[in-house]
Amino acid sequence: LSCVATHASSSSDIQSHRGAAQAGDSANFFCTLQNERVKMDLEDYDLPDQASYVVGVKEKAAKAGLLADLNDHFDWRPQYEYSSMSMFSGFLSPDQVEWLLQDTR
Repeated sequence: LSCVATHASSSSDIQSHRGAAQAGDSANFFCTLQNERVKMDLEDYDLPDQASYVVGVKEKAAKAGLLADLNDHFDWRPQYEYSSMSMFSGFLSPDQVEWLLQDTR
């Protein structure tokens, strides 16, 4: 099982596992099990205490600010930062995943 969280612009709200995302934002949580990609609702899924995630940011220019905020809020740094892409990866807690999904970057 591998999972990735993504953001996309949308007029609808979606629910995270603890509350609603901000209006106008949609966050998606996709998992791949065997060869099938499945969109999951976080409210229907218990996230592990810590798991490895690949996180995509809308704009590459926003990645540095997002990583700085993760460091400030959670004292967290990525395990790997993809230098040529708007992505990073590392081990995240459910609170960190929720925070990322509610961020608009």
